[in-house]
Amino acid sequence: MIRFTLEGQTEKLAPHGTFPDTLTRRPLYHQVQTWDAWKTHTAVLNTYNTGVGKTIASLLPLLDIDAENRPNKQRNVLFIAPTNALIAQHTDDIKDFVREHNLNFHVFSARADDIKRVRGGLRPGETLQRYITNYPEFERTEQERRSIVMVTNPDIFYYALYFQYGAHDRRNVFKAFLMRFDYLIIDEFHYYDNKQLAAFLFAFLIFKEWGYFDAGRRVCLLSATPRPNVRRYLEGLFGEQLAEVSPQNEPETTAEYDTLPALTPLEVTVITDTLEDWLENTGADTLRQWLDDDLDGAIISNSLGRINRAYARLKNRVDSIEMGRITGPEPQEQRSQATARKLILATPTVDIGYNFAKHNKSRQNIDFVVCEARFQDDLVQRIGRAGRVLGKDIIDKTSQAIVLLPDDAAHEFRALDGQTLNRRDFAEWLNNREHLTSKHALEAYIRKYAALELAYPLYQLEFMLAGDDRHELDTIYERACELFGVAYPQARWGLKKQFQRQERRMAWLREAESANKHTPPSKTAEHLADYLAFAHPEVGRVEPNDLSP
Repeated sequence: MIRFTLEGQTEKLAPHGTFPDTLTRRPLYHQVQTWDAWKTHTAVLNTYNTGVGKTIASLLPLLDIDAENRPNKQRNVLFIAPTNALIAQHTDDIKDFVREHNLNFHVFSARADDIKRVRGGLRPGETLQRYITNYPEFERTEQERRSIVMVTNPDIFYYALYFQYGAHDRRNVFKAFLMRFDYLIIDEFHYYDNKQLAAFLFAFLIFKEWGYFDAGRRVCLLSATPRPNVRRYLEGLFGEQLAEVSPQNEPETTAEYDTLPALTPLEVTVITDTLEDWLENTGADTLRQWLDDDLDGAIISNSLGRINRAYARLKNRVDSIEMGRITGPEPQEQRSQATARKLILATPTVDIGYNFAKHNKSRQNIDFVVCEARFQDDLVQRIGRAGRVLGKDIIDKTSQAIVLLPDDAAHEFRALDGQTLNRRDFAEWLNNREHLTSKHALEAYIRKYAALELAYPLYQLEFMLAGDDRHELDTIYERACELFGVAYPQARWGLKKQFQRQERRMAWLREAESANKHTPPSKTAEHLADYLAFAHPEVGRVEPNDLSP
């Protein structure tokens, strides 16, 4: 068993006179710095710690956007969050911010289920595009069209940008995402997988090459644990137009600023155990004691199965009114109810940005957390759920974290046994761990596949551009390859032939699935010949006629 302590953390308040009196509460220093950087830079990266108000920092520019909006020139906002649970939470938070500051925005979430609820017999892509361009069509109580804040997930963004909606809608949806949003906020930028990150980088490249950034479009990225390679890509894209707002670059002159407590001290215990074994040995008794002491907490596991087994295991020690689950299969209503329970059992649904709201609680909402962790990102996010006291009355009660790790990862933590660290030093120490690595190997994917994959939306864009403008697509492709650090992998015209062949194959499959059409054997033979040439190139090309009956 290894024990160490992470110090509590305070955040500097913005000095009076650096923010408008119209704000309903005094903002933090980093929030105003983010707002100021947004006014002068194309892209802002806020890397402050989890739980210290980065979301509010990204929303402050809405005050400027609202003040500049006119009936004939409305500016829209796109907010992207990595999970649907977080989208629901952010949608509520943004609505509260808009209401609190009397702003004129229509805020809505755009997940697959949201689109289904409003589409009224329309295709999903058609519904999404029409809602973005004219949402009062679906909201009968709206008297006039206002600027929108759309909160969505990276999958819908990817589908829109890479022309993955149906053939009738893909171009209209692409145009809506390309042209309709003037401010793009991406929350938890470190959390996305390689394909999603590559899609964001491609979008930024398109915005840059086609002049949207020059016309005033802005990007705000929020990440407590950005990876060095992501920074390199962003610097390659934006250059001096990228501003980083970070604890590491606070001027010395801010040392005397007023501060506000943000995180309590955290006592961390590292145990080499599985969740099941820990509960069987001492964990169930420990949890019961904490609950009896009127503490609130969470168990976070990588596995839905382990969470369900832990829930069943604890039923004889913890009353059902005290315990709830926040997992993917749980209905939204039950997740909301679980948030208020004293003990929450959760999957990675809650890893990033999720707030465990407790009504009228005067200290931290989460007093203790028990978690597994396979990656550095998981560990930082999960123990960061505990001890958040920003805006709370009671700020001096130490929080607890029990971290369950395999032997090799836990062994590395022996160097911290008995120590007290600040959170910045702990994050730097984690970066050098052999057995607790970062989550995504971004560069491996980008160098092998991303440049090839983005050739497909460029292929689709050829149908939307006049002939004289199509050479711009080659330039964008070349610059993407330069940005991703790969040699020009294949001329786009060669890839175009593959895309055309793939589209013919998809049309053939649709015909084969149709009950009303008979697929000629010659077509089947043609596609089978293509497959054999791909799977067995050593055999050489087999002619379709040789395969026909």
